[in-house]
Amino acid sequence: MDLSILIDKMSTDISSLTAVERLVGGLTATFLAMVIVFVVLILIMFCVSLMNRVLIERQKSKQEVESVSLKEEVYEEEDTNEEELIAVITSAIAASLNTSTSNIVVRNIIRTNSIDPAWSKAGRVEQMKKIY
Repeated sequence: MDLSILIDKMSTDISSLTAVERLVGGLTATFLAMVIVFVVLILIMFCVSLMNRVLIERQKSKQEVESVSLKEEVYEEEDTNEEELIAVITSAIAASLNTSTSNIVVRNIIRTNSIDPAWSKAGRVEQMKKIY
């Protein structure tokens, strides 16, 4: 029996088919459904990869613009007076320790680039407040 005829018979009256014909028809329907699902999944995969490429290109262009603006900001920060920076840091430390600035001596200031996320920093600050 031809598969197209078998599928037509299955759509109208399945009770007239033999057990083997029902099995073959069921396997055929299962195979067709699986093929359709895999084709759709492959299409979704191509769409996602296309979107990923487009988003990466946009992010690269944004990073280039941000890096140029960051370089300009860095030059502006280097022009600031370091004595003022030391005074501000000293006064901030004195205010947090509830002492005068004459009791504190700032000997070395080193800038660090922290890679910790904001929630990690907030957790450390919270723990330090509990201790002191």
